Amino acid sequence: MALLIFKEGKMPDFFLIPSEAWKVPNDIFVDRDYDKPGQTSKPEYGINISNKNYDILEIFNFEDTIKDFLLAQAESEGA
Repeated sequence: MALLIFKEGKMPDFFLIPSEAWKVPNDIFVDRDYDKPGQTSKPEYGINISNKNYDILEIFNFEDTIKDFLLAQAESEGA
């Protein structure tokens, strides 16, 4: 998922988040099953962005994620 967060007067924060981030739900990557009595909605995945949990997003900073991807690709080609 590509996520841009806009803040007034600043360039947007840009994150690139792989789908695997939801495999282990936490404060920001949520997995709602709606399996309690009376709940009829289908399960869904979501993202809960707040100042409190904003630091969790930093590991998905776009530039760092691309660098990590390119490094992993180069290592696999050299192996």
